[in-house]
Amino acid sequence: MIAVTTGLNSIYAADTLPINILRRLGARFLNSKKILKDYLIESAMGLRGDVPDIVKATRPF
Repeated sequence: MIAVTTGLNSIYAADTLPINILRRLGARFLNSKKILKDYLIESAMGLRGDVPDIVKATRPF
């Protein structure tokens, strides 16, 4: 997740036309792929992957 966040930060920090076009196309692609989008959201929320025990113990569900 750290690599994804770092990559997104780099992509959104750049302000050139080619990067802007690729960024927009990537966002549209991700938005159209519900399974991938849900996976990334759940990973960011700590619901997937290697989650520390303290986080598992405090989940409300």
